[in-house]
Amino acid sequence: IYHFFASCGCCGRAVCLTLHLSTAFVVRQTMATIVGSYSALQRQRLAQPNIPPSVFQKAGIVKAKSVETQQCVQGIPDLFPNTYNTPRVNLENADPAKHRAPMRVGVVLSGGQAPGGHNVIAGIFDYLKTVHPDSAMYGFRDGPHGVFSGIYTEIDSTMMNKYRNTGGFDMLGSGRHKIETPEQFQSSAKICSELALDGLVVIGGDDSNTNAALLAEQFKKLGVKTNVIGCPKTIDGDLKNEFIPISFGFDTACRTYSEQIGNLARDALASQKYYHFARLMGRSASHIALEVALQTRPNVCLIGEEVQALNQSLAAITAELTDIVEQRAATGRNYGIILLPEGLVEFIPEIGVLIKEINDLVTTPDKRQSDEELLAKLTPASAAVFMYLPEKIRHELLLDRDPHGNVQVTKIETEQLLAICVQEELTRRQTARGASGREVPFSPLFHSFGYEGRSGLPSDFDAEYCYALGLTAAGLVSCGLTSLMACVDNLLAPPSQWRCGGVPITMMMALEKRSGKMKPVITKALVKLEGRPFQALQERRAVWALNDLYRCPGPVQFYAPEGTLNPIPLTLQYEIIARSGGKDPDPSPAVSAPTMYKLVDDDTFLLRSNPASYLSDVERWRQQYNPNLPGLLQRFLALDDVDVRSDPLGESQPRHPRDVPHIQRAFPCTFGLPMLDIVPSDTVTKTTVGLRVGVVFSGRQAPGGHNVIYGLHAACKACNGALFGFVGGSKGLLRGTAVEITQEMVDAYKNTGSYDMLGRTVDKLNETHMEHLLKAAEAFRLDGVVVIGSAKTMTNLAYLAEKLKASKSDLVVVGVPAGIDGALQGPGVEASIGFDTACNGYAQLVGNTATDAASARKYYHILRVMGTERSQMTLEVALRTHPNIVILGEEVEHKRESLADLVREIANVVVRRADKKKNFGVVLLPEGLASAIPELRSLTDELSAIFKEKGGAVSKAELIASLSPWNQALLQSLPKYYRDQLLLEQANSAVRLSQIETERLILEMIEKELDRRTAAKQFKGKFSGVTNFLGYQARGAMPSNFDCDLGYTLGVTAAVLVRSKGSGYLAVATGLKNPTENWRVGGIPLTCLLVGGQQINEKANIPAAKVVLSGPARQALRRGAERWEVEEEYENPGPCQFAGPTADSRPETLVLQNDPGYLQRLSKLKHQFAALRKACRPGCPAALLGIAAESLQTLEDIITLVHNTDAQL
Repeated sequence: IYHFFASCGCCGRAVCLTLHLSTAFVVRQTMATIVGSYSALQRQRLAQPNIPPSVFQKAGIVKAKSVETQQCVQGIPDLFPNTYNTPRVNLENADPAKHRAPMRVGVVLSGGQAPGGHNVIAGIFDYLKTVHPDSAMYGFRDGPHGVFSGIYTEIDSTMMNKYRNTGGFDMLGSGRHKIETPEQFQSSAKICSELALDGLVVIGGDDSNTNAALLAEQFKKLGVKTNVIGCPKTIDGDLKNEFIPISFGFDTACRTYSEQIGNLARDALASQKYYHFARLMGRSASHIALEVALQTRPNVCLIGEEVQALNQSLAAITAELTDIVEQRAATGRNYGIILLPEGLVEFIPEIGVLIKEINDLVTTPDKRQSDEELLAKLTPASAAVFMYLPEKIRHELLLDRDPHGNVQVTKIETEQLLAICVQEELTRRQTARGASGREVPFSPLFHSFGYEGRSGLPSDFDAEYCYALGLTAAGLVSCGLTSLMACVDNLLAPPSQWRCGGVPITMMMALEKRSGKMKPVITKALVKLEGRPFQALQERRAVWALNDLYRCPGPVQFYAPEGTLNPIPLTLQYEIIARSGGKDPDPSPAVSAPTMYKLVDDDTFLLRSNPASYLSDVERWRQQYNPNLPGLLQRFLALDDVDVRSDPLGESQPRHPRDVPHIQRAFPCTFGLPMLDIVPSDTVTKTTVGLRVGVVFSGRQAPGGHNVIYGLHAACKACNGALFGFVGGSKGLLRGTAVEITQEMVDAYKNTGSYDMLGRTVDKLNETHMEHLLKAAEAFRLDGVVVIGSAKTMTNLAYLAEKLKASKSDLVVVGVPAGIDGALQGPGVEASIGFDTACNGYAQLVGNTATDAASARKYYHILRVMGTERSQMTLEVALRTHPNIVILGEEVEHKRESLADLVREIANVVVRRADKKKNFGVVLLPEGLASAIPELRSLTDELSAIFKEKGGAVSKAELIASLSPWNQALLQSLPKYYRDQLLLEQANSAVRLSQIETERLILEMIEKELDRRTAAKQFKGKFSGVTNFLGYQARGAMPSNFDCDLGYTLGVTAAVLVRSKGSGYLAVATGLKNPTENWRVGGIPLTCLLVGGQQINEKANIPAAKVVLSGPARQALRRGAERWEVEEEYENPGPCQFAGPTADSRPETLVLQNDPGYLQRLSKLKHQFAALRKACRPGCPAALLGIAAESLQTLEDIITLVHNTDAQL
């Protein structure tokens, strides 16, 4: 008896299969237990019906019509004598009256995952049941291994209906095994014969379909009745030809990557200081890079096939990139987006030759060779190239082989190689120019987008295309055909008009050298340099290189109005139009020149307009969304006026009573300000005051920030006033550089992500800058300034407000909470703008990755989630996705766990999962984990203190020498890459937590710990880890409906506070779980949020909010965590939807709060006090008075106890 474990692609249900091995090596399923859950969007997608092509709509049964016999290349007929002359066929309607016997068909998922595979299975299943309700379908588990080993499950309607329109291959699991030995062919034939299969459908890429052709040939040779049909699967897009227009999964993967690249572009425009190098999947062909480039318009997109055709060396590529960096710098652009395919290194001639030699020389991957041993075997030219490469890249070239015996190109960090080369070339040119030459700033950031694109919820196109492929494959089997690949074309038409047929696999094949032997393989479809898609890129790339025409495609949408969005990939559209004619589907926009503005410190900032021609389909549709407002603010923007009333409970206080004397001393003018509540006015008509307001972005980008400006502008307009935006954040405000916000600007940027409407620089505005602020306010005749930012920004604003008040200035300053990390929380602050959107983005990527892990069943994905020092985002993402292991920094800090403790804790879970034959999983870590681990916290705190003391002007050697002996020893014990990352200084003189690869360090330590346990016979499983950082790719995302509404609401609220002279306040909305029209709005004094100030030289501050370990969100996580450790209950929230049933969802951490809202509670308390006063007036019964006094005494005792503790409420 064998036990096998599977898990659901859409929700991660754990499926336990008890299987019995018969003497014929056929395994049958006898029991299946399903546990798990779906996200709301997954449930909606499960119920979404698919549209069959018309050939399947009438009777549902088809017949085949031969079209022509295709020619094979030399050598293929000799290897496929029984199947090489199979004709190409088209499917037509068959006679519905003809009796059809039940069919029996097997299906296997082979190779890497691709979105839509489950819908191929659904199409096959539905066709079989149309032929006869007693038809049977069998799914072979874990790839081809399941075929020759006889491991399968029968798929019934209950099982099938749990996987429709879901991503991943975890319905059956996948594998990269091959059926290649005589014994494996014989076993496969025997199993298919005993199951009496009419057909076997192989869902896979080029290698898998090559295997399908070999299997079909062997079955013919052996007289097995099972026909073998292939389906074109690969996200790489390199399985296509004249008759196969596209492989499934390509569209969804490219849309997933394009969303992230578009977000990075918005992020780059907002801060204007980084070059983002993004490596995209696509080892052997550059189709993904080309498609994503056409979707997003980066500054550079390297195409491997072009590099090879032009015989470009690494030096030539470096020179080209460096030229672009210098030319952009000359126009004030020290930022950009650079895309490259993961297989680029193979296309660089000298490196391609080197990799080929290594593939031939290192044929035994288990035997690791040293550099010296390898150099002795390489040709002199390749040896020279090998030694030219950085040590890190040399090591990556010698990593473990893939199943085909080749270098794992996907693990070579080509993006870092190119950036290193560009930096060195810039330095060389600067040296050649001498001291008089201008230094070119160059700060690269690196991204690798891979696994998160392979198992996402399939786009509408992939869902329908895969369903049609499944119907077609089953139809070909029913026609008695074999060695064909299902094909569907006419894809520009609606799905009902698609044409279906089959193409002989042998016609796609050639002979290729694999592991030193010539073998038949399907020829990969490379990017054709003469093809229309590449020519479209070529025509545009010179303009894209020097300008900022970036486009943000946004998340995949399932509920957009019909005809709103482009339904198929751009490369496919260009290919179809090239054959059949038609207009350019994506005409290049005219360049709109940006305006350069000067900031302090000799900095400049470029502001570009955002014309409709720059926008994606989703962006244009998104601009039609009109954010919701609380009813009170709706009336304010119309005719009615509102009042701002002080809370009748009196003065406010800091959150910790122990801090009262210290904060009162530091803030004598603003301490104790009452909370403000915006209420209907007794005035019939609104007072028009000509309100003039300035606004500035401060701190990290947060989706929804533009809607704050939208709300401010609407409010100023309603008051016959004007709104002015300070360009470049704090540095623009200090110089007094501002632009008047017009309706045209608002319309162009509303509901868009990031801060690129005005931009931001460093978060440096504080009380020392009061004179600069007053000068700017005087220049634009401002009544107030609204500052958009997170905790650190609001701390500085509190001091600035105090100083303004002390100086008797009438200028009003108001804060608006914005920050993706959710760090700004406190009394009345339920959520910050951007938190929901960013968590949506990260949760989608985690959900995709988890589904991928459950499909391949061989990797642990260790994912670090952005969030500075706190774990709010990690908690939220975990609640949405249910990973196996969740590490919260606050919990590590509370338990005082060391790095070794943490590693042992994770390793324990790995061992428990291995005991259940589960050598895969998902681990979530917070960005700031290093600051929570005691020994690392000591090190990072001391480094930050040195940075601050030295002002950044300190070398690495001097920095290390300044450390205490303990921290010196700790630093030296860490890996070199980790030491280098710790020594990177941030603009605010602190360690750059976002650049510290704690996930990589922990992975390496887990590997060592498991090696130790293996040697001690305490671990018998396998462990292979992959790391990723989820950071910059969500900061510039298109905001969710919740963040659009929240930003707009707080923008209007801030304007009302300015009008009422509410300086030193934070605009807030409470009751956010409720519909937007029921939100309550007002102002919270910034001093309410301050803590500390008790120690000498310690300033009170608004701290980043910790995860409350006793809170409902953490308790909800704790309830699931023990179960998630060993079961796969993964949920995939999918891409953020802007319409449909899930569009107005709220953050999980907010929904779980048992709180009607802070302002609502204060209001209720006010009424309770009033009722108590009324009931206990003189003359009330003595018994009633006694009950009231005793109850209040108990309440007073509790409050005193709480005040005397450090418990966080």
